[in-house]
Amino acid sequence: MQHVQAQAQSSALAQARPAGGAAAVQAKADNGAHDALRGMSFDAGAAYLAPVQATLAPGAPVQAKPAEGGAAAAAPVQRLAVQRKNTTKPTLDKLDAPTVAKVVAALKGQGVWAGAVSAYKAATQEGKAPLERAAEDDIFLELLVAVEAAYSFAEGVSIDTLLDDAQIRATFIGAVKKDATPAPAPAPEAEKPKVEIPRSGTFGMVTSDTELVKADGSKLALKAGDACESQGAGADGMLKVLVHSGKEVEGTIDPKLFKTQPRISTDDDGKTQAYTYQKYEGKAFLGEPSVMDVDQGALGDCYLISGMGAVAAANPEIIKKAVKDNGDGTYTITFYELQKDGKTFKPHTETVDSYLPSYQGQKRTTYAQSDTAFNPVSQALWPALIEKAYAQWQGGYTAIQKGGQSSKAMEAITGVKSVSSAMPKEEDVIATFAQWQKENKAVVCGTRDWIQQTSKTGLFEGAGGSFKGALTDEQGMAAEIVKGTVKVKDAAGKGGTATDDKKGKLAGASVDSGSIAYDTGKAALTYKKDLAPADAKDLEASYQFEGTLNQGLNIHGDHAYMFRGVQGETLLFHNPWGPAAHKHPKPMTAAQFREYFETIAVNATLPPKG
Repeated sequence: MQHVQAQAQSSALAQARPAGGAAAVQAKADNGAHDALRGMSFDAGAAYLAPVQATLAPGAPVQAKPAEGGAAAAAPVQRLAVQRKNTTKPTLDKLDAPTVAKVVAALKGQGVWAGAVSAYKAATQEGKAPLERAAEDDIFLELLVAVEAAYSFAEGVSIDTLLDDAQIRATFIGAVKKDATPAPAPAPEAEKPKVEIPRSGTFGMVTSDTELVKADGSKLALKAGDACESQGAGADGMLKVLVHSGKEVEGTIDPKLFKTQPRISTDDDGKTQAYTYQKYEGKAFLGEPSVMDVDQGALGDCYLISGMGAVAAANPEIIKKAVKDNGDGTYTITFYELQKDGKTFKPHTETVDSYLPSYQGQKRTTYAQSDTAFNPVSQALWPALIEKAYAQWQGGYTAIQKGGQSSKAMEAITGVKSVSSAMPKEEDVIATFAQWQKENKAVVCGTRDWIQQTSKTGLFEGAGGSFKGALTDEQGMAAEIVKGTVKVKDAAGKGGTATDDKKGKLAGASVDSGSIAYDTGKAALTYKKDLAPADAKDLEASYQFEGTLNQGLNIHGDHAYMFRGVQGETLLFHNPWGPAAHKHPKPMTAAQFREYFETIAVNATLPPKG
């Protein structure tokens, strides 16, 4: 807008003195404050904006003059005495940006401000369209007119000159834009995520280094990965825990630092073993899943490890489809659950991370993949991930360490029914296994729990009533003895019979003292005077032994082995204990197979490889 136009508007406003009094002024104000001010006298405008004046010009209160040309006088309005120049309006000696900021603050909430904002909205289509310069000039002019209605400018200060002041202009226009453009609705304050207190008994780990606060106020440093068990809510939103990982101490931690994990296994006394959780970086698969990938570790779940290894040998594609990398450090494992009809299977998924139970201070898992320190270049994660997911599904590593059936494990991995096969006759063993191999079936075979030794002699030496010896396996190696099965007698009948009490003691009517070490087979007997056998060779021992059933063949008792194939007239099996070659059974004949094995689990025909 040209300056001359702005000056003409200002002069027109200054000369306008319509009649109608306060009532007319109010009516026009209702139609729009900026229009009302254009049509009222300066004194009436001053009265209208008295609250603004009071804000900007503190001083002693005086009475405003009534509006001119009206029959009724405007109501008295309190405003403050300021410097005057032949008028009842206060005088502004300057109108710079700081002063304008005060004016803007005072005008907000008054009718004149609302009118200016209304005009601005109309000119900019409710603040949504880009402003043209002319429209901005118009709004700025309206605001300055409103100020002139309430104030008398000092000499040298006019609307015309103020139109050129960019800072003042920006202050006014910026304030109008802020009021005219609808402010976005404040985003609802995000609720702070509630930290759920895991129910008592939930097993997990500490996610980062922290301190355990004990009941007496003392503190214990915890390391990321330390295993712990929730004991419910503590004071001040803390979580009560029982820390394991060899510490076995109670206290409280921040519940945000607790992450649920499958329960770590226990020892023979029911105490949680001193393992920690460590995160392992690597790949689920290094090429095709292979039976050579599996490695059982220190958990009694050979039935599961053998099951997954046998499936990998029969059809690795099934293993690949079972493990999905989610790309966020977690893996979803798909199992299959047999339904009540005993025929159909329904998919069941478990999502796990790669935090695995480990030996303290070592990058070595305690369960699957634990034969050596973990090497992501040579060790695939899939056996450990499947084992962890299965443990999570079944109730923890403690639940799956108690033994199980390979047939059920293979069903869970493949969704294909397994069967328990009868032991074939010796002459049919090789042919039967060759047919299973041809039909692409996954097969796991289980060994006997123990071997019975009856009336074995030559195990003791000594004289004078005191004898020592060792109970051995069939190859003459130290044997692991089954408790409660030992019986030592004097074949000549003089020394009587000694039996074990399952606690390591040998006793009998003619025995003064005796002992048996179940893990090594070492035994000692001292007979009462005149009741001892005449010769050590007269002592005969009967017992059951477990552990290694045949040292030469590398066959262990109560253990599951994966069938790998037929080689000539022998069978090849794989030990789930790991990749070390000496741990795997040597090729065995049909007779040897029947002597040491007693169960066969066969998963029904799987899809062909490839």
